[in-house]
Amino acid sequence: MTASIPSLARAGRLIRFLVVLSLALAVVPAAAGAQDADVGVTTLTGGIILTPEELATYSQPLVILTDASILEGESDVIAGGGPVPSIPSQVVAGLIPEGNDRYSFSLSLPILPQGQPTSITGVDADGEPLPQVFSVDINSNVAGQPLLTEVDTYGGPGSAFSSIGVDDDGATGQLVVWSSGEGETFPGAVGDDGEALTEDDPVEELEAGWTVVDVNSDTYEFSRDGEVRIDFASSGLSGNDFSRQDWTEAFVSLVDQLEREYPFTDLKGLDFDELRETYIPLVEEAEADEDLDAYTLAIYQFGLEFQDGHVSSSLPISWFQENYFGGFGLRLGQADDGTVYVIEVTRGGPAEDADIAVGDVIEEWGGDDIETALADTPLAVPASAEFARDNQRVELITRAPVGETVEVVFTDADGDTGRVELEAVQDVDGFVATVTPENAANEAAMPIESEVLPSGVGYVRINTFSTDMVLFTHQWDYAIRTFQTLGVTDLVVDVRANGGGLALLAFYASATFADETFTLDTAYVADEDGEFVDSGEEIVPVSVTQWDGGVSVLVDDDCASSCEQFAATMAAIDRDDISIVGHTPSGGVYAAITSWSLPEGIAFQAPFIRYEVDGEIFLEGQGVEPDLLVPVTEESLLSPEDEVLEAGVDAARG
Repeated sequence: MTASIPSLARAGRLIRFLVVLSLALAVVPAAAGAQDADVGVTTLTGGIILTPEELATYSQPLVILTDASILEGESDVIAGGGPVPSIPSQVVAGLIPEGNDRYSFSLSLPILPQGQPTSITGVDADGEPLPQVFSVDINSNVAGQPLLTEVDTYGGPGSAFSSIGVDDDGATGQLVVWSSGEGETFPGAVGDDGEALTEDDPVEELEAGWTVVDVNSDTYEFSRDGEVRIDFASSGLSGNDFSRQDWTEAFVSLVDQLEREYPFTDLKGLDFDELRETYIPLVEEAEADEDLDAYTLAIYQFGLEFQDGHVSSSLPISWFQENYFGGFGLRLGQADDGTVYVIEVTRGGPAEDADIAVGDVIEEWGGDDIETALADTPLAVPASAEFARDNQRVELITRAPVGETVEVVFTDADGDTGRVELEAVQDVDGFVATVTPENAANEAAMPIESEVLPSGVGYVRINTFSTDMVLFTHQWDYAIRTFQTLGVTDLVVDVRANGGGLALLAFYASATFADETFTLDTAYVADEDGEFVDSGEEIVPVSVTQWDGGVSVLVDDDCASSCEQFAATMAAIDRDDISIVGHTPSGGVYAAITSWSLPEGIAFQAPFIRYEVDGEIFLEGQGVEPDLLVPVTEESLLSPEDEVLEAGVDAARG
């Protein structure tokens, strides 16, 4: 059976599913000697620099010879990474530490590989023999197995750590090709379309054995030396580096690319012409004045226009200090009926001095009724869902420049009304509390924490999906198996305040509760004309570690991105004993992101992939709806008890 690949340029869309990591190449000594070219290549060598930050993800990295025929199945994206190569086709080597973050590898090629014969250009061979084609990739041994399976595959051809990549001229890098010597052919040069590895490329007949094909020039280089060095190709994201441009030029380049590739233009009601009219003059003025603070602020405020929790840029620190480091010595919370309560008062602060107490109801703020005042409170951080923006306004209304005053009308516990004027004082701790999610874990906490609650229900808190993959998977499996050993039958999984991370880990955890694979959603990416095209389905795998008892998943509006992927997968699993529980849906921040480099070290981030189900945008701006929506009341706002956890325990126990 043979597989056909439409083109490497098209297959390079797999890049879009992967975490973008920076990499540099290490110098590896040249081959000790070349053997007879009639035998072909026997050994691949190479090197890489992996920084400590990268090793936080790739904690057990390995080099793998990846059967490129899997790109035929690019619509079957498993566990957030690329499609899974067959176990027999995988040839693996370890990375050897060389010091200073440098690693080398030496991978011996098999005499008879077990990949699928493949037409790399998508040309139908009409019964002619086809070669086996491979890339060289770096993956992580996520599940503690030496070979990649459906629950832990990550990366692959076209990823940031691959010998083959994609740029504006099509494929780049090196492929490793095996031929039986019975008439198989392979492209030998760029065809008339100017793109590498497309169907108009002229072909050459291959010699028997292994050949490394370098497609970085118009005429491809065929190497038959015994030992060949493999370099890792561009991840295809070099087009996002505008750091060498002038300030205004870089901003215009960013806006032009976002207009073409941003996936939620219609959903967010964006008008890029209006955005240009508003922000290009601000950027031009900042550049003329050489005012980096103004430039940073213009870009940040441009990002706020998207109303997208995935859109962010370098923080304008001085702007935050000026506008939000002052406070009135109180924090507010809003119940479902719209009533706004004082939920915290700072000892010795302006609110306490004015006899405002916890439990008081705010009636007016700054001369307006509280509802109007909240609606007029500007956001400081992008948010995708309206309920998340509302919650942010309740927090931010109490922040102000130091020295600013506000008139507040409130009703106390006795029903008496007070009218006071508060003056903002320096309060950095209050600002930190404002921007810290209510259910945030300690910064030093492990990715996964677990315990048996007094009720006998198992409790697992997933603090992040952005962490050492091996640590995460081992902690997860340990928690589940320990509960089973202890005879725990019901489970609460708490993902509140989990900001997301690696899709692979979200799928890994949810696969514990699935008894069959299923499609969660379909990814869409902009093509060169800005049209969004199907880029493959996300398929939920099944884990060896299984849980068949009752489960509740706790969410809040700070559960975002891959956290929502986990919650959405759990909600989609066909089981009656899984419940989603929360005061609100998850944050509605759901997309795959990429980043841009702008002058002066400024970074910008935005989505470039959207996910759809039945032709409708999935989750973005909406979130995962709870099956059990826990009301926000005066009692829940003022009580130290965790009502969502209590409801989750009851739901898990059925």
